[in-house]
Amino acid sequence: MFPSVAPVRRSGSIARRNARSRAGVTTSSVSQPILSSLPGNTAADFVEDRTHDGRKYRMLNVLDEFTHECLAIRVARKLKAIDVIDVLSDLFILRGIPAHIRSDNGPEFVAKAVQDWIAAVGAKTAYIERGSPWENGYIESFNARLRDKLLNGEIFYTLREAQIVIESWRRHYNAIRPHASIGYKPPAPEVFVPAFAAWPAALRRPAPPATLAQRPTLN
Repeated sequence: MFPSVAPVRRSGSIARRNARSRAGVTTSSVSQPILSSLPGNTAADFVEDRTHDGRKYRMLNVLDEFTHECLAIRVARKLKAIDVIDVLSDLFILRGIPAHIRSDNGPEFVAKAVQDWIAAVGAKTAYIERGSPWENGYIESFNARLRDKLLNGEIFYTLREAQIVIESWRRHYNAIRPHASIGYKPPAPEVFVPAFAAWPAALRRPAPPATLAQRPTLN
């Protein structure tokens, strides 16, 4: 499933992330030292592409740096700071709060609302230096695989089609696709418990006492 395919040129040029100068833009946050891939570090980044009609859509990718599992890909025409909070809050509820969240200095990540919310839940930001994507190498590597293995070989006619196919690819990436960096195993393989495995426990469980229904009486 999802083999490597030859790139297909779409209607309109494929959107590329261009470095943009933000002269004069300052934030209250400072770049954090580069952190090793320890348990509890989460990385996030945006990727852009276009549907067949030339309209742009964005993807917010969130990755567990330790397990290499892709935790989420939010696909929408526009993604803002509130979407970052929405995606991360769902992940924190399901998986717990990470120690650090690594990202670039994009406006969606350095927004005061995002910084305040991350601090309030007990996590810390780890912003990379501007123009240094290699400091967020795990998510950049994932983004390259996403584009090479999926986006460059697919033509999405609608946003909904993109959402469904990209989510299916994310699950395949996590549960089936082998990763060389972790011993050619998938980051989050699916586990199936055979039905007969539960039989011994069921046999040891005492059966409920048999009861007879009251016979109706005729007046």
